[in-house]
Amino acid sequence: MAMSELKQKILLFELAKAGFPDAVYMPESGKIKVLPEDDRSPFINDAGDISYGREHDYFVMNTLRPIVQSVNESVAAWEMAEVISVEEVKKFRVLVEYNNVLLAARNDTEIGRGFHFVTWRRYDAGVENGFYTEDYNSAKENFASRAGLVSQNKLFTQEQAAEIQASIAYRIENDGDLTYTTENELGTIAAQLRASYPIPTPIEAEEGIADNILRRYMDIDLEHYLGKISEKIIIHYPKDWTYDVEHMKELAQTGTSEDKRLVWHVCSHGTHLKNERDMFIKETGPHSYMTDYRQSDLDMFGFYIEVTGIGESGAVRGNVFEVGDYAEFAKHIREISEPLDSLTLIYSDQCGVNAGKTITVSRKEYDTDRTRLMSESGNVKALVYHPKDKVRLASIISDERSKRMAFPIGNTEELLQRVTDKLAEVRKPPEIAEAVAEKPKTLAGKMQAANEKVKAQDEQNNNKKTRKREERK
Repeated sequence: MAMSELKQKILLFELAKAGFPDAVYMPESGKIKVLPEDDRSPFINDAGDISYGREHDYFVMNTLRPIVQSVNESVAAWEMAEVISVEEVKKFRVLVEYNNVLLAARNDTEIGRGFHFVTWRRYDAGVENGFYTEDYNSAKENFASRAGLVSQNKLFTQEQAAEIQASIAYRIENDGDLTYTTENELGTIAAQLRASYPIPTPIEAEEGIADNILRRYMDIDLEHYLGKISEKIIIHYPKDWTYDVEHMKELAQTGTSEDKRLVWHVCSHGTHLKNERDMFIKETGPHSYMTDYRQSDLDMFGFYIEVTGIGESGAVRGNVFEVGDYAEFAKHIREISEPLDSLTLIYSDQCGVNAGKTITVSRKEYDTDRTRLMSESGNVKALVYHPKDKVRLASIISDERSKRMAFPIGNTEELLQRVTDKLAEVRKPPEIAEAVAEKPKTLAGKMQAANEKVKAQDEQNNNKKTRKREERK
């Protein structure tokens, strides 16, 4: 049976979000092939059945099946839903309503995305207090809580979840009479807690600092709020943020869903904005830039960014997720990332023997012959990195996204205040550092110090410009 066009688009979009942008619909069979380059790739049919080889068992059960079940449920709900009666939001359909709370959806497949879900509270003239997300499960959870379908007494707080998880870990470690079956069951419970609750880090749990719990900020004006963060943090190279805005606008208009999932860090010396998928592949530029953290970089902040589109004002909109302590974040990325296997180089039509061509080379060949490949053979306009294990990489990205989608919704003004407080804590006023430094007493000494300072600044500016040009290849 052929798969409906709507379900095709929604499934392909959700697969791309999970790290499978190459998944393709096969009209002759009416199925979606998840891994086109794999002869034993899993296939998904219209009913949601998945056929797969034994080697993909874990991948299907833990990654694919939840995606397919969520899509089947949301598409079925959409097809039965009625258009909302409120004129201002008539593009939405009401999936369910209870206790004056609505769960609604909008079909955004025409702009290359999936369903956009929202929960509202209804009042006489319309709706208010919207919670927006592209994640169906998050929308359902928010609806159940707001509508009173789930009692708050049946939900754990962050602190309670942390205590339960710590108790499970203690029992597994110290109970000598624990059976293998019970240990597995406890491990499953702990995994469910990690996926459902943003458990504080060990330092946060010990000190009980609620302000340090990671948060997410959904459907916000990225230019406005991230711009404010940039203004507070950046001392040198403020134009970095201008380049970031331009890049996000380009992605909002032409990028794929995978292109629009980014990682951003900002510190006193500017910013880096890189693709999330590429960051999780070792020996790539994005991986190096995002994990190059030194103990002196105390004013470095990091965020995951999902670009969702352009708002009515023309500003870029999207979702933002905190990464927490940057030293720990960089260490985590280094530990779980997948090794690089090969690279695809896409050349422009301008010049060189490879003009207009797309070639794939091994990592070793790229490392040993980089100059010829990158410049002498033509102008490389894009690089595509290929990991050794594509399925494992997709699982890593999917797991990381699941964790951050469980973060509580944060307040953007409180985020700005926390950034301000952290900067005040880690930065000393420049005049204090200058007062402590020994000043030259003679005219010759003062001239020499001034020349050295100018030379250092020129060298720093040249290095910065070179690095930015290389990043944008």
